[in-house]
Amino acid sequence: MLNLASAENESGVISLRDYIAEQTPEKSYRFVVIHNEPENMSDDSKAEAEELAINFLKAGRRLGLEGFKCKIEDSYLTRKNGKIYIHDSDDASFLVDENTVVFNRSKSNDFANWKGMLYDLEESGAYLLNSLDIHLLCADKWRTYVSLKKIGVKQPETLLINHPNKAVDVYERLGSKFPIILKTQLGTGGVGVLLIENEKQLLSNAQLITRLNQERGMVIQEHIPLEYDIRVIVINGEIHGAMKRPIVDGDFRSNVHQGSKPEIMEITELEKEEVMMVAEHLTPRGYWLGIDLIPSSDRDNERPYVLEVNTQPGTFGYNSVIKTNIFEDVLKPLMNRDNWT
Repeated sequence: MLNLASAENESGVISLRDYIAEQTPEKSYRFVVIHNEPENMSDDSKAEAEELAINFLKAGRRLGLEGFKCKIEDSYLTRKNGKIYIHDSDDASFLVDENTVVFNRSKSNDFANWKGMLYDLEESGAYLLNSLDIHLLCADKWRTYVSLKKIGVKQPETLLINHPNKAVDVYERLGSKFPIILKTQLGTGGVGVLLIENEKQLLSNAQLITRLNQERGMVIQEHIPLEYDIRVIVINGEIHGAMKRPIVDGDFRSNVHQGSKPEIMEITELEKEEVMMVAEHLTPRGYWLGIDLIPSSDRDNERPYVLEVNTQPGTFGYNSVIKTNIFEDVLKPLMNRDNWT
């Protein structure tokens, strides 16, 4: 017999959500962590490659979950008797089926063949986190800007540069004074972000970026001076925690991998609202997100800017200030199948 009384709240009224939560059993699953060779992590530390995957496997064992790690550079898929397996560099294999979660921690937006393998996994029924479409959306700063602009998220004014020789014309349409920010469309960890002081500098850097890698694309953005930004971690559509990232001495960036020393941060109700607007737009396909805010001068009464959304947020700077195991906190909600897409 079901015990409805156990779902009563303080006023004695039964909460259907609480009742359902109590009746939802936890169920084991299997998971794969796909990561890069450390030397291919040009914008991340070595710790965000294989060490992260090892920590995932340790957390999984504590929760009774079977895990498997592999590098995207030398992993591959095979099929046998209607089942799909992923192999690592030592040719060990791991079954990937409807009971498997695949965590993509690789720079899969960089190469078509890496995207191809993840597409194959997703189409084969594996639960890919974050989904490939959300990963590719947020890896592209312009696509992210357009997507969030459509739902009314507050962002720095941003324009796309279609040709390097037109960069100054685009700047004039931006309606902002120098300095401004020039960014590659693709790139994380603060790499490919430049502070531009004048038209000559804008034109020369736009031409150089195009010469080095035309496929990266470019945007320009109004520069909002700040002493720090805020990285908010969202897991399964809920705010997990936030950290303050001070601007690096002698720089204008705040990325931990550029040397910023993070601190724990309490965010305001307005900041929570802006974060949740983004999270609800991207969840559930964006299960684990890092949302970067530029706080206003009056944080309680003025909305923050959303600067960027990261679908592979760093863990080691965050873990140094948030006293919880981020790996367990990512894995555990997935034991409730209602949290699967």
